[in-house]
Amino acid sequence: MPRTLDSKTIEEYLQVLDQSEDDMDSSGGEEADEEIYYENNRQLLADLVNEVDAEHVDFFCGRNDLNKFLGILIYSSIVKNPNFRLYWSDQYGYEPIKSTMTQKHFEKICYVLHFNDNTTHLPQDHPNHDRLHKIRHVIDELNTRYATVPLEQRLSLDEQMCATKMSHYMKQYLPNKPHKWGFKLFLICSIYGFVHKFEVYSGSEKYLHINGELDLGPTGNTVVRLARIVPKRANHIIYFDNFYTSVPLVTYLAKEGIYCLGSIQSNRIPNNKLPDKKTLMKKTVPRGH
Repeated sequence: MPRTLDSKTIEEYLQVLDQSEDDMDSSGGEEADEEIYYENNRQLLADLVNEVDAEHVDFFCGRNDLNKFLGILIYSSIVKNPNFRLYWSDQYGYEPIKSTMTQKHFEKICYVLHFNDNTTHLPQDHPNHDRLHKIRHVIDELNTRYATVPLEQRLSLDEQMCATKMSHYMKQYLPNKPHKWGFKLFLICSIYGFVHKFEVYSGSEKYLHINGELDLGPTGNTVVRLARIVPKRANHIIYFDNFYTSVPLVTYLAKEGIYCLGSIQSNRIPNNKLPDKKTLMKKTVPRGH
């Protein structure tokens, strides 16, 4: 049965929103958990006022609930199960998760989870439309936290798959990856695999160039954006493969005081006089030629 709407219930939600908004203001709006908490309860209030799906809005997602929810996600990234509901099963369940929150409550939070204000999402025909608007705050917050870790001298830049079985228009297929289907991430990492910055591939969207950055094409621009966190003229070296390497990119990074090393496709070398791959593969060509 739909929940009966009353002024007292709305007033409770408004008090929660006012308090969480004050908390964000006092922290400069930089605490990700405060923002998630605020957006969640604002969406719950909107659903309640519109009497939408009352089964899922008839509860508060408090700060403690949100922290437990995030903790379960962290645990599940380490202790793997083929199906998320197995964490609560009698045979394959994981006690730290089972004792933290019930499966039903966890799934309710999943259903209503919000990270950003839907009313600020620009339409698709707008020049500043962001396909990742709903999780933009999470991406920015993670990159801010990752960037606080000091950089190693040697860095690697490559793409990685965030595996998923869900249906989504941004889902990619990369046959040479261990996980072939998922969301494609571009990331810059240390030699130990720690991610210092990442981007989620969202298709042919326009990105702003800052501080006189050149337009080096989609792949070159990706390197330039990720390399913004690398200090200039500090002997840092970025390694990448032939998907990214080009003469204009290497030249630009050199002028910026950032070393790089990568293999390159022969068709990206101007006035290339090297033998083609078919010729080099012949047995008559000396090895190492």
